[in-house]
Amino acid sequence: MGYIRFFLAICVIFAHAGPLPVFGYMAGGLVAVLCFFILSGFYMALVLDQKYQTVAPFYWNRFSRIFSGYWVALVFALIVMYLCHDNLFQRIFSSNLTMDAKAFLVASNVLIFGTDFSLFLDATQNGLSFVSSAPGGGTSAHQYLALPQSWSLPVELMFYIMAPFCCRSPVRLIILFVASYASLLWLTGLFGNVDPWAARVFPVTVMYFVSGALCYRLLPLAKRSNRAWGFLAMAVVLFGITTLDILPTDLRWLIFPAIAIATPFIICTISGRIEQMLGEVSYMVYLSHIPVLYALQYLGHASMPLVVVLSICVSFVLLPIVKALDNAIRSRFPRRNRQYERVEI
Repeated sequence: MGYIRFFLAICVIFAHAGPLPVFGYMAGGLVAVLCFFILSGFYMALVLDQKYQTVAPFYWNRFSRIFSGYWVALVFALIVMYLCHDNLFQRIFSSNLTMDAKAFLVASNVLIFGTDFSLFLDATQNGLSFVSSAPGGGTSAHQYLALPQSWSLPVELMFYIMAPFCCRSPVRLIILFVASYASLLWLTGLFGNVDPWAARVFPVTVMYFVSGALCYRLLPLAKRSNRAWGFLAMAVVLFGITTLDILPTDLRWLIFPAIAIATPFIICTISGRIEQMLGEVSYMVYLSHIPVLYALQYLGHASMPLVVVLSICVSFVLLPIVKALDNAIRSRFPRRNRQYERVEI
C-alpha cells in the first residue's frame, strides 16, 4: 500500500501548503488522515493474524514505530523553529499560562499523548478549558505544538492498544463499528457537525480503523482473484483521491468504503522495492512537512511545489535515522519474549 500511503501524505501537504490548479486539495488533509486509519486497521488485523502470537511484542514494535519517527521529526522541528527564532519550550514557559497548562503542553510535545486533546483545549492564564469547535488560534493549546498534525498519532496508538482484543473477532469489530457510529451521531447532535468533534475524537475514528480490519477478511478472496482486480482497485482509489475535491459533496464519503474494500486486492497485486520505500517514507513526509513549511514561510518562499519537494527530500534524509532508532528500541525487547514473535512478513 506504499503508493497510496505516499499519495495520501502528499494530500496532507496540499491541505497546509496550498491547492493544485485543477484538482484543488485532492482528498484534503482530514480525509487523507482518516484513510490512513483505514489502512492502519487493515494492517493491524494482518500482522496480528500472521505475525504475533502474544500482545507484548506487538505493543513494543508498534509503539517503537510511532515514537521513533515522531521523536526524530520533533527534534527536526525544534531545530527549524530555533533557527527561525522561535524557541517553542521557551515560548511555553515564558507565557502567562498556568503551570498545569505548561506541564501538559511540554509533556504532550514529548510523549505524543495529549496532542489530540489540544484540539479541544484553550490554554489561558486561568488554566485549561474545553472548547466546542475547532481551534482558531489565539489561546488554543494547539498553537503550542511543534508538530500540530501529530493529533492523529495518539488516536492511532489508542487503537493499537485495542487491536489485539478486537481485530481477531469480526463480531467485536462490528460491535465497535456500530458503537463508533453511534458516538458520531451523539457528538454531532451535541456540538453540531463541526471540527474536531465530527471526525477527530477517538470514539468516532474507531469506525475507520474497524473498516480496514473488517475488510482484511476479504484477503483470501483477493488472493484467489485475477491480478487485474488489484490494478483496477488501485486505479479507482487513486482516481478517487485525486478528484475528491471536485466531486459533489454528497459523493465524497464513498472514498472510505472504496479504500477499505480495495486494500486487500491491492496488497495482493502491487508490491516491490519502490512500493515499500514509498510506504516507509510516507510517515516522515506526514510529520516533516510542517517544519519545512514553517521554514519556507519564514524565508518568504513558501510555494506549494517547493514545500512538497523539500518535504520529500527531508523525509528521505531523516528516514535512515528513524530506522536506526526504531531498530535500537526494538532490540531492547526482552529476549525471553522473542520466541513468541513469528517471522517478519
